[in-house]
Amino acid sequence: MKLSIYKSLFLTLALVLSWSGYAQAVWIPSDISYRRFEELVGNSYSYEDTINAGKVINAFPAYSSRLIAAGIDSVLYYYGEGNVLRAKYVFDRAGSNARLLEGARQRGAFLKEISFLENAGTSGMDALAGLVQGADSVWAMICSQSIGLRDAVERLESFSARLSDLGLEHLALNTTLRRAKVLQWSGRRKEAASLLAESTGKAEGMGYFDDFVLLSCRYIDMLSSGGNHSKADSLFRSAREYLSAGKFYSGEGRLALAMAKTDEEKRSGYIAHSDSLFRMTDDAAGLFDLALYKLSLLIGEGALDTSRAQAPDDCIGTLDSLRAAARPSHASMGEYYRLKALLDMRMDSLEKAESDFILSYVEFRSAGEMLEQARVLIELARLESDLRKHVEVLRYLFISEGIYRYFDVKDGLVKVFCQRAIEQCNECKIGEAKRWLARADGSASRARKEEAYYLINLVRARVAEASGDTEKALKIRLALKGSKAGESRSIKNELSIADLYCELDELDKADSLLDALSPALKSRMSMSSWIRYNLIKGKVLMKMGEAEKAVACLGAAFEGCGLEKGANRQAFDAEVGIAAKGATYPSASSGDCNRSDLLDYEAEAGYYLSIAYDSLGRKGLAVETGRRTIELLELKRTRIQTESMKYSFLDRSRKIYRKQITRLLGGGKKEHRLEACYTLSYLKGRVISEMLGQGSRSSGFGSLVSDSLLEERERIGERIEKLQRKARSDTISKATFEELKSKMDRALEEFDRLNRQINLAAFSNINAPDYKAPLPIFYVRKNLIPDSTAVLQYFLDKTCSWVFVITPDTLDVFRLDASKPKIKRLVENVIRPLHDADNYAEVPFDVGSSRKLYHILIGPVSDVLTGLGVKQLIIQRDASLNLLPFELLVSGGSVAEGSSSKIYYEYRNLNFLVDDCIVSYIPSLELLYDRVGGVSGKARKGLLCIGSPSPGGNEQLASNNREHLEQLKYAGAELREVAGEFGGRLILGANATESAFKRYASFYRFVHVATHARFCDAHPDSSYLKFSVASDGEDGRLQMREISSMKIGATLLFLNACDTGEGKLLEDEGLIGIARAFLYAGCRNMVVNQWRVYDRTSALLAERFYSNLKARGLAPANALREAKKELRKEHETINGIEIYYYNPVFWAPSIMVGVGR
Repeated sequence: MKLSIYKSLFLTLALVLSWSGYAQAVWIPSDISYRRFEELVGNSYSYEDTINAGKVINAFPAYSSRLIAAGIDSVLYYYGEGNVLRAKYVFDRAGSNARLLEGARQRGAFLKEISFLENAGTSGMDALAGLVQGADSVWAMICSQSIGLRDAVERLESFSARLSDLGLEHLALNTTLRRAKVLQWSGRRKEAASLLAESTGKAEGMGYFDDFVLLSCRYIDMLSSGGNHSKADSLFRSAREYLSAGKFYSGEGRLALAMAKTDEEKRSGYIAHSDSLFRMTDDAAGLFDLALYKLSLLIGEGALDTSRAQAPDDCIGTLDSLRAAARPSHASMGEYYRLKALLDMRMDSLEKAESDFILSYVEFRSAGEMLEQARVLIELARLESDLRKHVEVLRYLFISEGIYRYFDVKDGLVKVFCQRAIEQCNECKIGEAKRWLARADGSASRARKEEAYYLINLVRARVAEASGDTEKALKIRLALKGSKAGESRSIKNELSIADLYCELDELDKADSLLDALSPALKSRMSMSSWIRYNLIKGKVLMKMGEAEKAVACLGAAFEGCGLEKGANRQAFDAEVGIAAKGATYPSASSGDCNRSDLLDYEAEAGYYLSIAYDSLGRKGLAVETGRRTIELLELKRTRIQTESMKYSFLDRSRKIYRKQITRLLGGGKKEHRLEACYTLSYLKGRVISEMLGQGSRSSGFGSLVSDSLLEERERIGERIEKLQRKARSDTISKATFEELKSKMDRALEEFDRLNRQINLAAFSNINAPDYKAPLPIFYVRKNLIPDSTAVLQYFLDKTCSWVFVITPDTLDVFRLDASKPKIKRLVENVIRPLHDADNYAEVPFDVGSSRKLYHILIGPVSDVLTGLGVKQLIIQRDASLNLLPFELLVSGGSVAEGSSSKIYYEYRNLNFLVDDCIVSYIPSLELLYDRVGGVSGKARKGLLCIGSPSPGGNEQLASNNREHLEQLKYAGAELREVAGEFGGRLILGANATESAFKRYASFYRFVHVATHARFCDAHPDSSYLKFSVASDGEDGRLQMREISSMKIGATLLFLNACDTGEGKLLEDEGLIGIARAFLYAGCRNMVVNQWRVYDRTSALLAERFYSNLKARGLAPANALREAKKELRKEHETINGIEIYYYNPVFWAPSIMVGVGR
């Protein structure tokens, strides 16, 4: 057959050089595969060409073993595929080349392999294929972690011995190398060292150069990682002599590269030596691996030079130019993609980095490099954490944890557990973070490596900072100073210490530490450290009162972040007032700063820079810088998907939004006040509006989420309910209960994980974007606020407070004469006695504090509201005001003379806000759209009344305190009265099951529930409404997580139960509890209770409410108001004493959430 031009030139050049005495300068690819073997001796060459190839082999004896080994691999490949004829054909073609085989015999290489293949019949080939496939099968089971390691090592040893008995030493050594890897990975280093020493000597004695190099490189790596550098050096010297004698210079270069990776002191010499050998032999594969190693050094030292935009491309370009000729191994390509991903991260191409990390994992998986797979997955998890892909983070950490557990690599487990702790810390779950740190501690104590303890303490310091324990964080970081394990992180740690000193107002210590850092920073500056240095220095100077100097440092940090992201410097100069003019920027790329870090630094620098401008009287620059900072925060917010991480982000960035709002309100400009109102809408109630907008809580996932995920969540939910039923048994012991509680906590954790995964799956597939900007205020005013209605938005700050009044025609803002702490004290004075009421005949009401709150909160706007003819207030509360029903604010009247036989009669002359106007509440201004402009669901029927469940034995409450839930005395009569008045479906007692509610609730416009409710602080999703227990598997507890996934869509839901309006108070988000779960489920308006209610009065209130709703035709919010006014006139007589319902403890807890129309 006709040769290609490339092949002709190659063989001609090889022969010419071999005959001219320059044989050592010609390169035959050192990784010839079965396909390359076919090119040399297969059917693509004529007989003459094959003879010429044999001459090349004779001229280069070091490569004869490689060629024959490739021939064997080729035969086995086809035989393993079942193509016996092709396998025989390939070997026969090789056998027809007498010169090729004779050259191998003359050099003593592969004599037994040649003999075996020449003489093997069908049975011999079957035996050979069986052994090779068996060894491959064991290796596949190791890679899938489906075989015990001890068993795997024994099986590989058996296969290696049997191959050696057949004389197939190349295959035996290959299997031995695999066995050594497994022994080394699993910590059996002495056994691995002994095996490698024996096998290396064996390969040397038989002249198997390539096997010798592979075994020696592995041996050198193991010796050096174990600290035995002298023995590694001795091995290298003896191996070098052997390879030089055999003229196998490329192999010598491989060993030099292995030594460079393990000996820092002589690294540059080894690199130069391997480089010269690779170039002399034109070994593209060796040059490729050497270039990879050089690039890894540059990335590790953070010292990529010159123009940051071009240097990484140059590095990758060099590798790409070698890649085609080198035909790298899977392991080399895995490292190539890993380094490429790190460069992508440095260039802010996080999506490209994600793709490259995945390719790296695939290549390492193909190479069978298990620990490298785990390493890449941890790096990928850190990237996904930056992208806020929480479920992917957990998935990759789970896989890497499995690999590390399989090989019992304790320091690897430490890395996984520390990353899990960081994830929990990002979600503000400090308790969970500490639990993961405890697990990391346990692994580190067995790993006994300083690096592991250093990493744990770094994360422990981060957790302490997140929990607000600055002193503890400082103590931990000070203890880390000088640690050898942390030398590469020393600058970061020093900067963190300076920052903590600044937080603790130990400014002299912070300043002196920063000044001492300057020389170190200049000598090996990374942009990340430089930015952070200027940020902390600016904060210290601000606190020292040197605002002008602070502006220079903070402006440099602010601008530096923009430069690192590739922004235009002049644009940044204009935005920050040329604050950083004259700053000298480092020439090196950061290397240790990802997009999330940059946004954090930039936002913090902008925040303090705006404060510095405030102190210097540069109000315009302060406002502009604050505005730019909020834009940065909103950019970061676009990437946050899970509800818990949204709350966490809000908690960390709240101060920046609030400072800008205060700054805008203090300026006095009308346009600034409008902007302040809009900025407030960025802050308050954003999480609930985004979650509702995305529909992530809806059960209607459709094709957005796989059925398997939903089924798994249902299965975990059933397990939780089963455990809860067992825990409520009357007969269980305390020990059994604690065991059940532990299992329940783990199941709840798993349920939360699945919920996040389901939400993220919906986010990634949903058509609508996962980021929802606030609605424009003008649109809200003109389209969403009903006539004769005003929205009051409260904003409480440390020094002063404000209220925004928004009507269809006006927008104004009023300053309140009280600080946030003062308002909180007054609210507590009013609410605490009502909330903690036990004996309803002895509940004091603080009239004075209530009256003060009225004058503070309503007084400044009362004249405006009267002038506008406002009849209804829709209130968006803030901070402690979320606990306060505004209806109980005393607007007039006085306390009358009381009577010992008429309890609470003295409150009869008081005038409350409920007497003056209709009041309802919304957690977010944007919910006006969902409640008014849009229809969340069209119910088809009238009223569903359900409740008064049968008591279910020993009730174990969500708070884990034992308490019997007694039969509600008046609930049954209440439900009958309401159903009779309104005309609806009635489900009572034993029939009022959880299943019944789930079955019927979505079909009715109005739903009335009279039952018990409990809120759980530890696991809010476990808070529940109580129903009767049925035999259908439901436990009688409709929990928040179940409610959130329902589709109810009722126009009105009346939850006549204790604590339904209670929840975990999150500043700027309000109460996170049962009421919010029903908002997610689609309810438009709700009546909920803000504290434990008195059974009789709550029943009377409900009856009056429905009477007003139907008989008088009032809107829901007005019907509730009138019911409260009517209830205040009622009383009951107990033991001859009249108890009047003038006290707000009876009528005030029930509030309307929604517009109420």
